[in-house]
Amino acid sequence: MASLESVTGQKFTVQDKKSGPAIEEAQQKFKEGDYSTVASLVALSVVADVEVGFDFEKEGHELWNEKLGLPTVTLDDVVREAAEFAAE
Repeated sequence: MASLESVTGQKFTVQDKKSGPAIEEAQQKFKEGDYSTVASLVALSVVADVEVGFDFEKEGHELWNEKLGLPTVTLDDVVREAAEFAAE
């Protein structure tokens, strides 16, 4: 939240919600063939209050960012770019 507030110069109100039920519902719909839930599942995986992803380095997988010459991107960088894109 601090990153978003810093980049936009705005104050935001936080609503505490549990993502588990929404993830379960979207996963069930996906299993039933409703593939429109993919976007919701991706979005929830980013902000979920439950473990839904992988820590690739912790799992012993090698990251290729440096080998591929990809830049290091911070949360502030991502938030700034998203805020600028949304303002267009």
